[in-house]
Amino acid sequence: MFAGVISFSSQVRLWLSPDGVPKKHEARWLRLLSSNPRITLTLITFPDLLGDQRMQNIVDGFEGRLKIVDLRSLPVADEIESELLASILREADFYFRFVGEPLRQGNLSIVADQVRLFQHVLSMGVFADCDVEFDDSLDVGMLRLPAPSALLRGTKTVGGTCQMT
Repeated sequence: MFAGVISFSSQVRLWLSPDGVPKKHEARWLRLLSSNPRITLTLITFPDLLGDQRMQNIVDGFEGRLKIVDLRSLPVADEIESELLASILREADFYFRFVGEPLRQGNLSIVADQVRLFQHVLSMGVFADCDVEFDDSLDVGMLRLPAPSALLRGTKTVGGTCQMT
C-alpha cells in the first residue's frame, strides 16, 4: 500500500526533436503554468534543439518556474546510470544523424523511458509525457488523471534485479 504524499507541484517533461517544440506542446506547458501559479515545470532536452528565441522568451516570462535541464549533463547516481546515460546519448545521436531520411533510425521513445527512471529525474517531480494535459488545477487534493497512469516511486536492486518500490 502506498503511504506518503505525492506533490504535483513539480512537473517534469522530456523533449528531444530536431524539429523544435511543436506549438501544441508549447501551448500545453503554457496552460499548465498559467493555470497553476505555484508549480514548476522542468523540461529535459538538448537546449540547442529548442532553436529560436521564442522558447527562451517563454522561459524568461515564467521567472524560474520553467526550467531547462540539458540531458547531456543530467546527474547520475552511480556507474549504471552513467553507462545508461552514455547509451542514451549514443541513441539520440544515432537518431539525429538520419534526420530527413525516409527510414529514420533510432528510437527516442526508448530514451524517454530510460531517462524517467534516473534517480535524479525521479526526485525532480511528476514525470508525464508531453502529450498529457491535466485539465484540473494541480492545487487540489485529488485530481482526475487524463490518461492511464502509474506511479513509480523509485527503484531498488534486490539480488542483482532492479525492482520498483
